[in-house]
Amino acid sequence: MFPAERRRHIADLVKQRGTITVSELSQLFSVSEMTIHRDLAHLQELNVLEKSYGGVLAKPSLTMEPDFAGRLKTCVSEKQEIARRAAEMVEDGDCLIVDPSTTSLALAQQLRAKRNLTVFVMGPHTLMELMAAPGITILCVGGQFNARTMSLTGPEAEHFLSQIHVDKCFIGANSLSAQRGVSDPFPMEASVKRKAVEAANETFLLADHTKFGRESLIVTVPLEAIDVVVTDRKTPESYRNEIAAKGVKVVVADNGSEQKSVLAVRSADRSSNP
Repeated sequence: MFPAERRRHIADLVKQRGTITVSELSQLFSVSEMTIHRDLAHLQELNVLEKSYGGVLAKPSLTMEPDFAGRLKTCVSEKQEIARRAAEMVEDGDCLIVDPSTTSLALAQQLRAKRNLTVFVMGPHTLMELMAAPGITILCVGGQFNARTMSLTGPEAEHFLSQIHVDKCFIGANSLSAQRGVSDPFPMEASVKRKAVEAANETFLLADHTKFGRESLIVTVPLEAIDVVVTDRKTPESYRNEIAAKGVKVVVADNGSEQKSVLAVRSADRSSNP
């Protein structure tokens, strides 16, 4: 097992169990305790965990992630608004990567009417959503299947993504802050999303208001790697301004409010010009 893969597994174990000893990790991975100490020092530098006497502790203040079924039930209308707005940024003929987040699944539903798209999918739900669309060619990223997140991850997925180049990448987020950027509770998820971002000319982050101002286990990408953040109208303006100050375009999906604003302007024009 390569060091990077071993460290991902260590981070997953710490997240799941809360604490684990150096000697136990040494036995589990069949390496010396000195090697484990080096792995833990590396993960501590990444702010993934905290070393303690004889072992390691999970970071207590970091945001964790419900499973896929749980996430499907949260912020449903907001995710649909975000998806509709994001779909407007996709042109016929584009080549895309769509990650396995629930907001990206909502985007996939909006893409079915597009024509001549090539879409690389990273999970089974997105694949099933698009498979009957006549104007879309689908390619599925390989890798290890994670039933909790309904995603494909691991070295195979990362290698696949490192060999391709696309126009646009759409990813979701567990957490987003101006300080740490996009972060995720699962190291393997973060790693494969990072490769997806690297493969694209433009990256669009789809994040509802509950994702802002939070931090999760490991940084997926810094804000500088994101071109556009698409969010909903409930995201506080202060958070939007913090993100925009980093040079990232922030798009608020709010068709209803936009229509009301247009009507108000027209009404004011009619009143001032009888």
